[in-house]
Amino acid sequence: MLSWNDRGWAAALLASLVLSRTVGGAFPNVLFYLVASYLLIAYAYLRYVARNLTVIHQPDRRSVLAGEGVALKIRLYNEGFLPVPWIEITDLSPAAVEPFSVTASLDPLKSAVISYSWPSARRGHQRVGPLQLRLSDPLGAFSLEVHNDQGGRITVYPRPARLEYFPLPARQPYGHARRNEQSTEDRSQVSELRQWTSGENPKSIDWKASARHGKLLARRFELSAGTVVHVLFDLFNSAAGSPVLSDGTPSPEPLWADRVVDAGLAIAAYAIRQGQQVALWGAGRTHYRLPAGQGARQLDATMQLGVNMLSGREADIMSVLDAEWAAIPAKAAVVLVTSRLDQRMGESLERTSRRGHHVVCVHVAPEEAGYSKILWTRVPGSNVHVLTIPPRSEIEGSLGRAMKVPSDD
Repeated sequence: MLSWNDRGWAAALLASLVLSRTVGGAFPNVLFYLVASYLLIAYAYLRYVARNLTVIHQPDRRSVLAGEGVALKIRLYNEGFLPVPWIEITDLSPAAVEPFSVTASLDPLKSAVISYSWPSARRGHQRVGPLQLRLSDPLGAFSLEVHNDQGGRITVYPRPARLEYFPLPARQPYGHARRNEQSTEDRSQVSELRQWTSGENPKSIDWKASARHGKLLARRFELSAGTVVHVLFDLFNSAAGSPVLSDGTPSPEPLWADRVVDAGLAIAAYAIRQGQQVALWGAGRTHYRLPAGQGARQLDATMQLGVNMLSGREADIMSVLDAEWAAIPAKAAVVLVTSRLDQRMGESLERTSRRGHHVVCVHVAPEEAGYSKILWTRVPGSNVHVLTIPPRSEIEGSLGRAMKVPSDD
């Protein structure tokens, strides 16, 4: 948008016009034409400079971990034959801690690179930009304001703590005995080599052993019974505000929601490293669900889901649990990560534990809570254990160490 940069130029033009018409003479007329000519030239100059100025705004990476700094570059290209005397650039990215502003100038047919960074980034898909640019002519008669919104987005993945301990049922290797429990092959443990038969998967052939023995031998792996771990993320908040700000941009996620996601992902990653099958459920802006799986691919899928989970008021984790508890297999471990504890939640978890499930509730205490230390408790008369994480405490320090878990006696 082109506008007067200083109303004094309008006053000077009007004064010179009045002077030339009332007093007359050569000097007042020359003064009026000089002022009017400069304003016309300045207007055309600024329009020419703006048409020949190219701005590229981009981060150094399209994905980072939460809490990491984001390095960005603004590339300016003056493709015209006139200099750019003054340009002010302001980064209005919603994810920026504070707006970044810088002034620069460019010679004809020259370029410049401006490097800066955001101190940290929050979990989610963050928009880069827009940039607000203000250009001015050499004497500041006019200013031109333009917006550049081509920075795209960056994906900020959660940074789950690496836990060394969490009370989950352990995997139970049992060889090849026939059992009623769900079993999977532990491909890290070879139990025996046997002759390969037609129709079997060729990928099971051990080529080195086959070469030594002169016949095709197939590997047979240990079977293991692993408890399926269901991690539930409670991102429901009846007091949550509107998810969209007045300018149309998404509002940032509250800190308690980030802590719930970080704690849940840390538990899920620990279970996956232990060889468990892990399923993720969540309720916030909408319902989120990831079917049970294990291994590196499942770990990547949990991280991706952690980026997309948003808090909200439209879904309640207890309604999800009550409606879909039949989908949780027998003897499964259920870990609920929540920032709130109420009677309805306790009753639902107690009903879940009576079905034979191993139930742990991780209570991420909100900022206004009065907790000062990590606390393990057991709901009386049930097999539900509650771990409370105090406000502002590190997730890894709270979950990643062995503590005395209350017994069921």
